[in-house]
Amino acid sequence: MTESPCDRREFLGRTAGLTLAGAAFGPLECGCSDEQSQPSPKPPPSSRVVRLERPELLDERGRLGGTEEAARRGARGVLKETLSALTGRAGLKDALGALFAPGQRVGIKLNCLAGRGLSPQPPLVHALVEALIEAGTKADDIIVFERSERELREAGFRLSLGTGPYFVGNDTSGYERTPHLHKSIGSCFSRVVVDEIDALINFGVLKDHNLAGISAGLKNLYGLIHNPNKYHDNNCDPYVADIADSAPVRRVLRLTLCDGFVSQYHGGPALMPQYCWKAGIFLAACDPVALDAVAREIIEAKRKTEGLPSLTEDKRAPRWIETAAARGLGEARLDKIEIVSL
Repeated sequence: MTESPCDRREFLGRTAGLTLAGAAFGPLECGCSDEQSQPSPKPPPSSRVVRLERPELLDERGRLGGTEEAARRGARGVLKETLSALTGRAGLKDALGALFAPGQRVGIKLNCLAGRGLSPQPPLVHALVEALIEAGTKADDIIVFERSERELREAGFRLSLGTGPYFVGNDTSGYERTPHLHKSIGSCFSRVVVDEIDALINFGVLKDHNLAGISAGLKNLYGLIHNPNKYHDNNCDPYVADIADSAPVRRVLRLTLCDGFVSQYHGGPALMPQYCWKAGIFLAACDPVALDAVAREIIEAKRKTEGLPSLTEDKRAPRWIETAAARGLGEARLDKIEIVSL
């Protein structure tokens, strides 16, 4: 069980100085559990991963465009190509319409920990928001969020709490007061996830992670909980899978996107420019496990090219990908994944 949904006006009217609603609660302090009440797992979605490569869209700084208008056109083109290939719908509006129903409240969880150089590029995020509105989602029903307002600002986003689409940190929206207990985790989830949205777009970046092996899709879900620092032992296995398998995430996760236009093959999750490359890659999938399996292969291939040991040899293989597959969350076997290359 979670606390009753907060009044929307109260949620949107909060200011950046508020303390975290869930900060006083550590894991496992409350006795509720979704272990019994969680709905039966749905069949895994079609394990199609769309991989687009357009390095020519990047300028010398690794950013889309050159001019603002060129960045906007490029971003819309990237989303149209990938989401059309993913859904089989010809246009961006129709592709999003196949994924999200009018009237649904949509959250977009970003990964901005590394700052402007290694976060989802603002033109892509703004183009996605614009396209959602064109597809029938109300501006007031879109929330773009991250763990903190500081991370959003440092990645190049402006906060917006007054009118939608909203850009907000969990340090403003807060966390539920009663932890969800599921397998090895006990965590308070962001109130954006439990109270404010019906569908989630998980929007990560393609990078190495010094403990988890990689961070692309599922690892970004750590930003939904109040105590991610508790779940990094054993290369984050099984914790990544347990968070993805929890009732709050299963209820809302619909689409995973991964910005790999600038990617990092070593030294993550913080930005290490010496290990970055202008890959020009963008990934999209409804199967988050399949996307991470493809992302792992991209990182491994680049590490080999650069003469670095494999993630397994480096003792940080992302075994949580196979754990997530074993939970019925998606497909981890590359030969069973339909990879559409653009």
